[in-house]
Amino acid sequence: MEGYFAGMVDNDYFGVLAVFCFFVGIAGLIPSVREKRLHKILNFICVMAVPVMFAIGVYYLTHSSV
Repeated sequence: MEGYFAGMVDNDYFGVLAVFCFFVGIAGLIPSVREKRLHKILNFICVMAVPVMFAIGVYYLTHSSV
């Protein structure tokens, strides 16, 4: 079951994250959108997603019996 969830997260989550961050980046090319608070929050989420996933992975690996 753990392998199934790992594969599902790998396929779905990273693909959705990539598409989401792509559209946030494209929207940032428009100056009026780039200045909005919502765009800044979404941009922060895109930038912080990978370090947060890394931290969760390190925590999981150090606290599991794998």
